[in-house]
Amino acid sequence: MFIRTLSVALALGAAAAALPAAAQTEVRVPIVDLDLTTKAGQKTLDRRLAVAARKACGGLPSLRNRTSLLEYRACLAAAEERYAPQRSLAVNRALEGANAKRVALLADKLGFIAIR
Repeated sequence: MFIRTLSVALALGAAAAALPAAAQTEVRVPIVDLDLTTKAGQKTLDRRLAVAARKACGGLPSLRNRTSLLEYRACLAAAEERYAPQRSLAVNRALEGANAKRVALLADKLGFIAIR
């Protein structure tokens, strides 16, 4: 099963748990076009996730409003905490798939796989 998008789902504000589902924001991050087996692909994913988190958190508030700025930073931290497991899963699956392909290519080339 391929993971085609990651979701950055957030509840905005300090009282996030008390908000109804309609007050939550979800931003989908496409990953199907990325090669997550490379550092470049992973960096692109990280940039996309950061942009999605900023979007889901409502964008940077006025720097003059300290409370809003603190809530925004807390929202970004919560977003990263929520998407980190999805990111790890996507990268790990990509790496596992790449390793399986390498083993299959080696087996085709050698005609066998030696297990010690």
